[in-house]
Amino acid sequence: MRSTDPTGVQAATVAPELSARLIERARVLLDQQALEPAQAHLAAARQLDLDLAAVGELESRLAAARRPWCGRTTGSADHRAQAHSLVPPVYPRQALEDEIEGTVRVRITVDVDGRVKSAEVIESTPAGVFDAATLAAVKRWRFKPAEENGRAVEASTLQSLVFRPENGTQR
Repeated sequence: MRSTDPTGVQAATVAPELSARLIERARVLLDQQALEPAQAHLAAARQLDLDLAAVGELESRLAAARRPWCGRTTGSADHRAQAHSLVPPVYPRQALEDEIEGTVRVRITVDVDGRVKSAEVIESTPAGVFDAATLAAVKRWRFKPAEENGRAVEASTLQSLVFRPENGTQR
């Protein structure tokens, strides 16, 4: 860009719009739970050094979405499904030996009895390394079911599991 705009005048006029678009796209990606692309958009917006308050707020949301055992429920229930019995996943042996760490984002459907009806990996990094361990553990979790109008209802929740090799267990 410097070769076509050596004085930086064009860049100064385009940067605020570019920053706004990057921030808005990151916001949409976070809402869709597309964490890696959201992070890339936020990194680009931070480099423009303009709306750092908005970038910081979205980076906080991104960090919260990646925290272990954190989750956001979906649906319109009065009271969301809440995990109360969490079985930790078994760290895959090869990943532990190779000191690989990663994150798995999983959508869990909880039935009216608080049992996991289904679980689906939404996103994982590195892809496929921790998926089986996550699904095996999550299927053994128990929840207080979601409620709507005072009655238990089926609901879905999103959970992030973070694997770190330093102690061989999921945090």
